[in-house]
Amino acid sequence: MLIKKQKMARISEHIIEQVRQNADIHDVVSNYVELKKRGRNFFGLCPFHNEKTPSFSINVDKQIYKCFGCGKGGGTINFIMDVERLDFVDAIKYLGNKYNIKVEIEHQSKSSQDLFNQLYLLHDIANKYYKNNLNDEIVTLLKNRNIKQASIEKFEIGLALNDRDSFLKLVRNEKLKSDSLKNSGLFIDHEKGYLDRFRDRIMLPIYNHFNKIIAFSGRIYSEQNKSMAKYLNSPESPIYNKRKILYGMNINKNDIIDSKSVIIVEGYFDLIQLYQENIKNVLAVSGTAFTNQHATAISKLCKKIYIAYDGDNAGVEAAIRAGYIVLKNSLDAKIITIPNGWDPDDWIQKEGAEPFQKAIQNAVSLLKFHYQNESKKFNDERDKIEFINTVIIELIDINNVLDVELLVKELSELTGYSIDNIFNTIEQTKINRQKYKRSRNQESEINTKSESISVVEKEFIMFCFSKKLKHRELIKKHLNTNWLQSNMIKNIYEEIYMHLSSKNLVEPEIIMNELKNERERDLMAELIFKNIQINEKMIIDCLIRLEKNILQNELNELRNKLKQNMPDDDSTKIIKEINDMQKEKNNLHNKYVDE
Repeated sequence: MLIKKQKMARISEHIIEQVRQNADIHDVVSNYVELKKRGRNFFGLCPFHNEKTPSFSINVDKQIYKCFGCGKGGGTINFIMDVERLDFVDAIKYLGNKYNIKVEIEHQSKSSQDLFNQLYLLHDIANKYYKNNLNDEIVTLLKNRNIKQASIEKFEIGLALNDRDSFLKLVRNEKLKSDSLKNSGLFIDHEKGYLDRFRDRIMLPIYNHFNKIIAFSGRIYSEQNKSMAKYLNSPESPIYNKRKILYGMNINKNDIIDSKSVIIVEGYFDLIQLYQENIKNVLAVSGTAFTNQHATAISKLCKKIYIAYDGDNAGVEAAIRAGYIVLKNSLDAKIITIPNGWDPDDWIQKEGAEPFQKAIQNAVSLLKFHYQNESKKFNDERDKIEFINTVIIELIDINNVLDVELLVKELSELTGYSIDNIFNTIEQTKINRQKYKRSRNQESEINTKSESISVVEKEFIMFCFSKKLKHRELIKKHLNTNWLQSNMIKNIYEEIYMHLSSKNLVEPEIIMNELKNERERDLMAELIFKNIQINEKMIIDCLIRLEKNILQNELNELRNKLKQNMPDDDSTKIIKEINDMQKEKNNLHNKYVDE
């Protein structure tokens, strides 16, 4: 059996189980939380919300965690998914890397995995090589640009020599396959053989989510190279997809989570200058425009994105394009205005961090920024209408109707056109018309209330994890899922059901790994966290109460029918049904006498 957790990425159940068995909950969590033993469990300050009194606890026996403050809970794999903002497959890979377990993705052949390993090795060698090349001249040059020694070390800044094949000669001795040289992006395939791609440039390594170097960016530094591109980035490779990677994620991720916001910049040195000024919730695009994949990666960390692109026309237009991508991913987009002709790096070098800090505070919404820039070009009302139509084309791709409602309101305030007229224009637009029809009365339906879960249903889930096989088989034999009124409880039980007859204990973490809904995982962790003594009578009483609740609901419906005007024959039938159902309700214990 294979567990599929994301498209085209499959990990065998054997590997998942191996990771689960090795990744002890205490060992993993203690890397993030200072734990103190209290009774049978360990307690600490929750990593998912701010608190002064520990409400976060782990149960080592059950290998689960639960915060009784914010409600989060799950197993070891779920913890890594939550704390590192990873999906299931990446969490398995993360833990596999930590515990030296080889995690193979099923869609990759052995040869492609060998290639990946060689490419990672090659980039590690390159990084050491570039750092070793760094000389006093370049260090002085960097310091003159306000790059401090601590930053040189933190960001592992190096130097590619002005030599056509010095790095190539080094790796020839490593006995790497020709395939890895070709696919690495570190060399140019010349007719006479390979040549170093990066020459006479200051080098910066680019990391992926797992702290592995996957690419480089080289920046010119000498006057004689002014005619060349300012930055030269690694081309895409089997390990580097620039549409997914954001520079600085390996260093700044926790600061982004803590601040609940991120600043996106265009240049790597923009990020480094900001980092030096203690503005650390920053990421840089990696040799490409901002993409939906970037927005998806950021959405796991925070919901507010500040865009601080260069202050020239190209930077302004790129910021607007990026902003609409942010909105289409249900995130909040703010634009930081950079002085014309400058980038954040220049600005901080010349005027310090204070003006930039003020610019963050004065950041405006995307629509306001877009309008302010376009309105300078308006010659008449027709130009304003064209602007509205341009924005509407972008709004059509936003799925969240409440987001659209707010944006249309803002667009109305900016342009002076009524909300109704703008919505009418949206409805008239033929592109995906049905998605964006407004219904102002739907808001109460969209904000669905948390479903109520009865005490007996909560107890029922606890009893499913009884250590005695006899207890679990009793549940499987008698429980009718129609007795469960909570959809969340039903979903949890569906995952538990197949394990009830197993001679081995039902392991909570296995069930939690199967639950796709975070609220269901949190609920399950809450219900089973306590160690309680379970006996047969408790289970039978629970099953009887569940069935009684359903019968009582049906009785209430029948009694309500009796209050209505109806023929005598119908009334007689209903009275008989009520009497039969009442007898059934009173005799529920009888079905369990042989248990």
